[in-house]
Amino acid sequence: MKPQRIPFSRRRRTSLILASLTAAALTSGLLVSTGAGAGPEGEQDAAKTELDRVSQPGTTKLVVVHARTRAERVRIVDLGVDATSKVTPRGLEVILHGAQDAQALRDAGFTWSVKVKDLGKLVRANEREDAEYARTTRHSPLPSGRTSYRFLGEYNHEMTALSRRYPALVKPLTLPRRSVEGRRVRGIEITTQPHRVADGKPVFLLMGAHHAREWPSSEHALEYAYDLLQNYRRPGGDPRAKRIVANTRTIIVPVVNPDGFAVSRNAERIGDFSLFDYEMKRKNCEISENTPEEYLGGTCADNPAGRLRGTDLNRNYPGFWGGPGASPTWSSDVYRGDGPGDAPEVDNIRTLISNRQVTTLITNHTYSNLILRPPSISSTGAAPDEPVYEALGARMAAANGYTNQAAFQLYDTSGSTEDWSYWNTGGLGFTFEIGPDEFHPPFRTGVVSEYAGLAPAAGAGTGGNREAFYRMSMATLNDALHSRIIGKAPTNHRLEIRKRFISATSPVLDASGGEGPQR
Repeated sequence: MKPQRIPFSRRRRTSLILASLTAAALTSGLLVSTGAGAGPEGEQDAAKTELDRVSQPGTTKLVVVHARTRAERVRIVDLGVDATSKVTPRGLEVILHGAQDAQALRDAGFTWSVKVKDLGKLVRANEREDAEYARTTRHSPLPSGRTSYRFLGEYNHEMTALSRRYPALVKPLTLPRRSVEGRRVRGIEITTQPHRVADGKPVFLLMGAHHAREWPSSEHALEYAYDLLQNYRRPGGDPRAKRIVANTRTIIVPVVNPDGFAVSRNAERIGDFSLFDYEMKRKNCEISENTPEEYLGGTCADNPAGRLRGTDLNRNYPGFWGGPGASPTWSSDVYRGDGPGDAPEVDNIRTLISNRQVTTLITNHTYSNLILRPPSISSTGAAPDEPVYEALGARMAAANGYTNQAAFQLYDTSGSTEDWSYWNTGGLGFTFEIGPDEFHPPFRTGVVSEYAGLAPAAGAGTGGNREAFYRMSMATLNDALHSRIIGKAPTNHRLEIRKRFISATSPVLDASGGEGPQR
C-alpha cells in the first residue's frame, strides 16, 4: 500500500516557544501508512485466543507473577495475558482470567502468588464504599469538594461552568475531530487573556482517560483546574498559582476517550473482567477492518465483541507504532489500531500539540504509583534530555511518592503518547500511573487521597499529585527547559516558523511475532 501523507504543518505567529533543550518542534508532517499488520489466518487465530481467554469460566483473580527482571516481564507480556503496570519486588501483577491463562504461564515456566482471589467481589465492595462515602461526606478535601466519580456529562458541564465563572481566565476548548461515536472531545485553557492563543506562553497539557476504565485519571486533571483558579483568586492562596496562570497556559483535557469512558462509567458494575464486563472497557469504540463479520453490529456498549471492540489509544500514536508491547490483534486490550495514528481521538491530541507550544505534558493513567518518561522502548536508547527528564521526574516523585523511571524499565510499549510527543516535538512528557492498585479504586483513596496527599496515599504528607502538578507547572515556567524566540516585527507582519518531518514507526510486528518494514 502506498504511504499516506498526513499533513500537520500549521502557520505560526510572532511570539513562539520551542519546546525542550534538544528539539525545536512546533509543527509536524507525518509520513505513515495504514492497514493491518498481520496475515488473515494468524490474525484471526490470535483474536479467537483473546476472546476465549476473557470468556473463561471461573473467578477472575489478581496475581503477582514471579518475575524479578525486565526480560522476564517482557516474556509475560508477550504471552498475551492481561498484564498490569504494577511491578513489586516479587514480580508483575497480572489479571488471571482462568485455567487458560494459568496454563499459559505454567507452560512458560512462571509461578505466581494470588493477591486478590475474586476481583468481582472487590469491585462490589468498592461500590458500597463509594456509596457510603458520598452519603456521609458533604464536602471532600478536593478543590471542587467532590465526593464521587463524575460521569461524562458532568465533566462537560463543569468545564462550561468554570469558563463562565472565570471568563477572564478560562477559555473553552473543543478539539477538531469528533470521537468514533460522534462525541465532542472537550477541554479548557487556563491563563490570563485566555482567548489570545498566539500569546507565546509555554503550555502545560494535562490529560486523562486515554483508557476508559481509569476513572481517577480524569478526576485528577479536572481537580487541578479548580485548584489553579481558586488559588489565583483567593487572598492568601498558593502564590504559585498567580505566577502559573499569568505566565503559562494550562490546557486540561480530562477525557481524551469520551466514547469508551461513557461505556465504562455507565456500565453495570460486574468487575470480573469478562468479555461483557463493559465497566472494564479500556479502548475506544473503533471497529477494526480486521473484525470478523460475526463480531460486527450492535453498539459499543452492547455488541458481540463486548468490551474488546476498539483501539488502545495509548498504543496508536505514530512514534514507534507497531512495535513491542502493543498487539496486532483487533480483540486485544492493547490493540494498536489498523494504522499509525488512525484513531480520531489520537489525531486530536497530535493536532493540539502541533498547534500549541506544549513544553510539558502529563497523561494520567492508573495504576502502579509510577512516573514514567521516555523512552518506552529500550532499543531507542536513552533520551537526549535524560538528565533533565530524570531530575524533573524526581521533583514530582518527591511530592507523590511514586517511583520515577523510564517507561521501558517496566516493559517495552510502542505507540504511546509521550514517546510520540517527546521525540517529535522535544516537549517533556510523562505518564502518571495513579495509585497503588485498581483501575478505579474507592473514590476516597483513588482520588481524594492521591490528589490531596492524604493517607493512605504514597504522597501522604508531601503534597500528593496536587503538588506534583504544581511542580510541573513551575517547570513549564522555567526557561532553562525550553527555548524562546523573542523579537519585534513591524505592524501587520507575521513571522512563520514551520517544521515538517517523518515520524518513523517501529519495524511492524505481525500476529506471529515476525517483523515487517517500518512505515
